Amino acid sequence: MARKCVRDIDAYMRVANWTLLTVPPFTMAAWVQRNTSRWDTFIGLGNTSTTQEWHWVRHRGGTPNLDWHQMFSQTGATTAASLGPGVTTIDKWHHGCGVYASISDRTMYTDGVKGTQNTTDTAEPTGIDLLAIGAGPNEDVATVSGSDVTVAEAAIWSVALSDSQVASLAAGVCPLRIEPLNLKGYWPIFGVSDPEPDLSGFGNNATLESLNGLPALADHPPVQPMFGYDSSNFDPGAAVAAERRVILIG
Repeated sequence: MARKCVRDIDAYMRVANWTLLTVPPFTMAAWVQRNTSRWDTFIGLGNTSTTQEWHWVRHRGGTPNLDWHQMFSQTGATTAASLGPGVTTIDKWHHGCGVYASISDRTMYTDGVKGTQNTTDTAEPTGIDLLAIGAGPNEDVATVSGSDVTVAEAAIWSVALSDSQVASLAAGVCPLRIEPLNLKGYWPIFGVSDPEPDLSGFGNNATLESLNGLPALADHPPVQPMFGYDSSNFDPGAAVAAERRVILIG
């Protein structure tokens, strides 16, 4: 299953007191369906004590580039963004991945295809202490901006994933099999518990949040079993090695 987040009731998932990973390099990714043509963040990091200190991976809701994926960072009045390669389709699963290699190197991928690299040199957002899934930090400071998205398979790594690794994720490879030693959070979002468990080994479970109700259930995206068969464009040898590493550290 997956979770259908709702903007109007701020139904989303939240990892409070997030301190595990706050500076680049890192990669944030998730499978997502957009349910509207508005600005909707599907995974984000933010500071709950002040405004305009955040990293978002989201859908654009304005023109130009309406309904494109975007990786967006802001610190104070300085912003930087990378656009994905093209338009997404409403109510269809897409894989979105933001790779943040440094404060001057960020790239958005949609369905494994690389977008426009952004090299704007920005100061690093400070005080990151919140990870939100199905929402993003908001200028109301301690709250979030809800999103109309269905989301699953959210993950964050402490490295900048390569083009081929992002393509493997978009082909349906489970995040546990990509850079497992650098995987800092993985929420499959099966929809069977609250909180949604973090399977990375760090135990940062995502609590379901809403003013008026919990995120509803939805069908899961086309992701392979965690340790099952391999995609034709995924290296089986690398998969076995990754699986062994996960077992050894788990």
